[in-house]
Amino acid sequence: MNIRQNKKKEKEEPLFSPPLSFEQVVICQFSNEVQLRQEFVIFFLLDGSMQIMLHEKIHSLQCHDIMFISPYEIHSVISTSPDIRVLCLLLQSDYLKTFCPDLGNISFEQHMIRYSDTNPLYISLCTSLADMIFYTIKKDSSARLKLLSGVSSILVQLIDALGAKNVSSNTKSDYIQGQIAQLLVYLNDHYAEKITLSSAASVLGFHPQYFSVFFKKHFQLTFVDYLNTLRVNKTLVLLANTNESITDIALRHGFSSHKTYSAAFLKIQGMTPSTYRKERKLLNDNAQLGNQSLDYFSFFQRYWQKDNHPVETTRTMQNHLTLRLPEKSAKADRFPACCRLSYSIGRASAILRCDIQQQIREAKRELKIHSLRIRDIFSDDLFVYYEDEEKHPIINWKYIDTIFDFLLELDIKPFPEIGFMPRALASKKQYAGWLYHPNVSLPKSFKKWSMLITSFMEHLLSRYGRQEVLSWDFDFWTTANLDLKDSYWQESKEDFFLFYRITYFSIKNVEPGIRLGSPDFSIPSGLSWYEDFFDYCKAYQLHPSYLSTHLYNCTDDISPSLERLSRFSNSWNDVEDCNTAKNTSVKNLYTLHDLAKRHHMDHLEILVSDWNLSYIPRDLVRDTCFMAPYIIYTAI
Repeated sequence: MNIRQNKKKEKEEPLFSPPLSFEQVVICQFSNEVQLRQEFVIFFLLDGSMQIMLHEKIHSLQCHDIMFISPYEIHSVISTSPDIRVLCLLLQSDYLKTFCPDLGNISFEQHMIRYSDTNPLYISLCTSLADMIFYTIKKDSSARLKLLSGVSSILVQLIDALGAKNVSSNTKSDYIQGQIAQLLVYLNDHYAEKITLSSAASVLGFHPQYFSVFFKKHFQLTFVDYLNTLRVNKTLVLLANTNESITDIALRHGFSSHKTYSAAFLKIQGMTPSTYRKERKLLNDNAQLGNQSLDYFSFFQRYWQKDNHPVETTRTMQNHLTLRLPEKSAKADRFPACCRLSYSIGRASAILRCDIQQQIREAKRELKIHSLRIRDIFSDDLFVYYEDEEKHPIINWKYIDTIFDFLLELDIKPFPEIGFMPRALASKKQYAGWLYHPNVSLPKSFKKWSMLITSFMEHLLSRYGRQEVLSWDFDFWTTANLDLKDSYWQESKEDFFLFYRITYFSIKNVEPGIRLGSPDFSIPSGLSWYEDFFDYCKAYQLHPSYLSTHLYNCTDDISPSLERLSRFSNSWNDVEDCNTAKNTSVKNLYTLHDLAKRHHMDHLEILVSDWNLSYIPRDLVRDTCFMAPYIIYTAI
């Protein structure tokens, strides 16, 4: 008895045959049109994001949120990410009426329960869902009874916690519900044809004028608006997944012309059909979870009641070895102990993934995370920068806001790295050679780049307040000095310094107090770049707020050396041993500090945002056990 994943709603299948009082399905795609179901529906968002329109209100669900809908409540569901997975529990209304005859008279002011580690209702609901999933997999002789118990428990919790007896009893009669269902079936079957108010009214035998009032009362919008919404939603899949012309799509779905379709689409979706197509194709192309097999139900393991779910013993034995590090007396040092712990997450768009968000939550609970460094904040995955047909910039901060809001809710300060170049603003097709191939060219227009940076800073100050934003750190680009094939910077050093200067003044002209650091160059090969950068700062009156660097435990000779690190690992307790492998990273840091001192910039903090044995992926030593003592020693 397995939980099934269904791509289309019309192919949903119950877990049991013949069906019992409920069904469990995993839905990966929604059809978007207005729906009216006779079941009590409970949605648990396993992955992705979605929106549900209910009672003229849009509910935006993020990963692990819960939402429920009573029988015969008109609603629509819209997927807002390509990797959506929803666990859907359908409770048959006929069964519910047997044990809860007043369910039709119970109203719920709240239909959504946000993910929370502290909300007792959320924890209790997840515990019941976890039980159901466990016994769906377990298949013991009493599994069906235990599943029914879980269903009853969920419904009782929702009614007791959020339900209220509706004294006015304005629920629809079975007759009216039947009329609405009949009308929905008709519109769904004939939406592509020419449908008028009169022809729709004749389906129910109503006078057009009365039908108009009836429709507005039960659907909360006019008949024309509903029909346009239905037609537009039916076109979304074709827009996102085919190259069929927009005019042909419009005519096939009941619109008289491209113009009427575009007007309706803009009113409903807030953008033109062509813009929607570009966004969805870009999002689909960059969907990181599309080809990965994830255990979406592992989230519920934390809610399994261990006393009720004994874990089977295995023959696998695990050996544990406890290491005790020698305590050493503190030595005077030029670098005081770091009091702000910053971590790096990689690309900003990754934080939109629910599994990454969960890892960040868990890390925050266990570690004293002060800030989280994120790069590629202008990625095309986040739809930050567009240009219209007349080359006028269009800027969208929606997804960056979602990322920053999430971090701030956890009391983690964003630490953004400014870059890389949006493709619509890039001067050439010039990409870095790593997995996601960001564009690393100069902007085609420094004026438009400056406008983008100015808009970004003004938006942050407006949304989060001056005091908050001034407590953040901002890095610029990354490791322009690395002389690698398809590196992060492929222009001249002079062009890079000019690029930094334009960005610097774009930020400081908005708010001088914003903390923009120096560019981060990789040590040791980047020391000459720091030398020239310090001279450049003096010439153009640039005052970075801190020195940013990437620190590596290697000299200019970066060839792999397993023997070198092996010697280090065997003698790491001897702190006074100053062999190169052990202390190169510290020496490199001292060298940068002394270089800054010669240029009267030693008062600045040094933020080491990235460090490793080397920056060369082919250095296979990084994937060996010798990395563990190296990490321990460097951290100490």
